[in-house]
Amino acid sequence: MTATFRRVVVLVGLVFLAGGPAMAQVLEPEALQRKQEDQQRARTMTRDLLGGVLDVQLRQLDENGLSGEEIYRDIKLMRGSLNHLVDNEMSKIVDLLAEAQRMPKDKREAAFVEARQQIRTVVRQLAIERQNLMKRLKIAELAEQVRRLIRIQTTVQVATKGLPAEPKTRQEALTLKAIEDQRDVKELFLHLVDTLVDMKSWSGLLAATAADGLRILKAGDVGKHLDGAGSTLQSVKYDLAVDHQDKVIKGLKDLLKVIERTQGALNSEKMQTIDKVRALAEKQKALKEETKKLDETQKPSQELVEAQAKLQQEIASLQEFIKENVKA
Repeated sequence: MTATFRRVVVLVGLVFLAGGPAMAQVLEPEALQRKQEDQQRARTMTRDLLGGVLDVQLRQLDENGLSGEEIYRDIKLMRGSLNHLVDNEMSKIVDLLAEAQRMPKDKREAAFVEARQQIRTVVRQLAIERQNLMKRLKIAELAEQVRRLIRIQTTVQVATKGLPAEPKTRQEALTLKAIEDQRDVKELFLHLVDTLVDMKSWSGLLAATAADGLRILKAGDVGKHLDGAGSTLQSVKYDLAVDHQDKVIKGLKDLLKVIERTQGALNSEKMQTIDKVRALAEKQKALKEETKKLDETQKPSQELVEAQAKLQQEIASLQEFIKENVKA
């Protein structure tokens, strides 16, 4: 999914931005028509690519019985917001380019610049949506790993607690099964640790969560207690095995709390970022209206120039934020 999302963001950006200043200098009706056709194709491809990716993700979650999870609702909402983005924002750019073809030559450049500004906003929104979804999918996957480990370890512990009461004829076979099940828990735990180590090398909130998670597992000696649970089962010391299993479950539950806090923080971060994009879009629109009021011979005021410069700085900062967080 990451690769597909990246393709979409790059595709939409390149449709306009790759043309660069040279394209702005040409601005013949034929060139504008090509741009309009390119944007229409980008619009269609964006809908098809993103729709396909998100629909597959929704279907997989549904098939796995996870349609009640928050991540399912998030993806469904994202599907709707992307439809709005494609059907409204990108269609406005197509209409603007169609209108530019009918404009006098001296006014086409302004229309082209406005289209480029709008496409930058669309690209930023796509990048933010991609960034948020990737983070939330990764943290949801991690949370499910931990929950699965807790479920399996709890099941093994229940079986271990019942072993002393079993008849001798069954006890040996059931103990061997418990030992094998405990080994499965250890393998899943090692996979979880590998995932956390990998996440720790990223950046941003997920890296911090991974680092916290590894510290919690180390402080709780979860790995050592897993080894202890296995060795005491082999020694038929059932009470000691149960005690080790208790500590494993506690450590995993502590880890899950940290992961769930991160999921809540990602919700807040997502809304803050979206609000920033909306605010910048409003500022951009207001400045554009102010500029339109000027006569062709009238220079913009110092205040207007400074406001435009500040807006560009804010946009650059947001783009850098998105770039850094996409890595996470």
